[in-house]
Order: sequence, then structure tokens, then C-alpha cells
Amino acid sequence: MADALSFPDLPQEMVLDAAQLHHNRAREAARRRVRATMPPIPEMRFEQAYLRSLMPALRGEHDVKAEIAGGREVAVVWKSAAWITLRDQVISPFLQGAFWGILSLVAGSVTGALRASWGASGKQRLNRVAGGGDDHSFRKSVAGGAETAAALH
Repeated sequence: MADALSFPDLPQEMVLDAAQLHHNRAREAARRRVRATMPPIPEMRFEQAYLRSLMPALRGEHDVKAEIAGGREVAVVWKSAAWITLRDQVISPFLQGAFWGILSLVAGSVTGALRASWGASGKQRLNRVAGGGDDHSFRKSVAGGAETAAALH
């Protein structure tokens, strides 16, 4: 609104447009600063990674990428392409699944053991503070206290 005070004859719509323009410029400048400090996002799509890993199995006269981009044919070493496909689409996912499956089993067992040991130590601490052992001795002491109080009266 400083513009409205500086220029009293300026229409209100133009003042708002100027403020909006300033806000948009500031926002765009902030976006440019963030983009300048962030590294580029890597290509994580499976298809792109698979095609990139197939490049050693392709043979061309000069640059294979340029020949493919130009629409020219390239030779394929099928033995290498089959191994790369088997490795990337069967063996690697199987090993990753086995790793994460075993890790989840181990983590579950360790977590269960830790919870059990923490629970047992907490119960032992509580029993020591209460001065008794299990529930039976606690009920017995309460009942004994009630019997003693009734006998005294």
C-alpha cells in the first residue's frame, strides 16, 4: 500500500496489480535460489535404468546412442542382453526381496525380545516396590489385611 500513498491518483486496481507483481517476482526469485542449490533429481524409473544397463549389449559402427537417436539399426549381442534382462528383472528383485524379508523377520524377533525383556524387568521392578511377587500374594495380603481389620473391631 506504500504505492497508494506515494501516488494518490493511482487507481486501486493498479496498486493491487503492482503488489501482486512484486509478490510473484519475489516468489520466482525464491524458487530460482532453491533450484540453484538443489541437485538434479535422478532418473528412478525402472525402464530408463534397464535401457541404460542394456547399452553394453548393443553394437554400432560409431556412437550407439547417436545411432539409436538417429533411427539407425544397431546390432544386439543377445547373450549379453539375455543375461542383463535376467539379472535386472529376476535375480536382483529376488535377492532384494529375500534381503528385506529376512531383515523384517530378524527385526521382528529382536523387537519382540526387547519388548519382552523390558516388560519383564518392569514387572520385577513393580513387584519389588509393592513388596510382593505375583497376583496371588497381593490378593492374599489384601484379604489378610481385611481379616485383621475385622478381627480388631
